[in-house]
Amino acid sequence: MDTMRDWALFYSSKGLPVFPVASGDKMPLVKWGEFHGRLPNEEEIKTWWEKWPEADIGMVTGPLSGRLILDIDGDAGFASIKNFVFPDTAQVKTRRG
Repeated sequence: MDTMRDWALFYSSKGLPVFPVASGDKMPLVKWGEFHGRLPNEEEIKTWWEKWPEADIGMVTGPLSGRLILDIDGDAGFASIKNFVFPDTAQVKTRRG
């Protein structure tokens, strides 16, 4: 994949409810509340990334996506979960680490 738009379209093709967020601060660039109940269509995604080509990708979590996100920041975050046992699951590393 060459662009964030390509990745957003790929994730959407897998049934994930994606939307654009500002690079760096994760603030939504669209009113994403309606996407708690529906997936964005291909045209919406293309339009968003034409308008904001450097946007990062956000995803609605919960029932629509079937995803729960645990955001762990820094040493204190890792220390706070050291006694938990988690199943094998997908992990991502954000720009900030």
